[in-house]
Amino acid sequence: MVKTINAAIIGCNMSEDFFTTTDANTIENFSWKKIFLGGKPASVKSHPQAEIVERAESILHDADIDLVFVSANHLQFVKPIIDAGKSVRVI
Repeated sequence: MVKTINAAIIGCNMSEDFFTTTDANTIENFSWKKIFLGGKPASVKSHPQAEIVERAESILHDADIDLVFVSANHLQFVKPIIDAGKSVRVI
């Protein structure tokens, strides 16, 4: 049985296809909870269930989120994410 992983995204500077078509998404069964776009327009068509947040800190303080994907442009959030007890994947 595959466990659903509550995940979030900080920064989306790459194709959204990464988050919907990779083998990891099929195997790991991510449930996208929050997305911080880092000042980009608030539009993420591939994850309509995810909340678009204006501050990355709302992801850090969300106890339901287990894993945060961080784009290379937002590496300053890696340590605070780890300090918040969450796992991180840099993309």
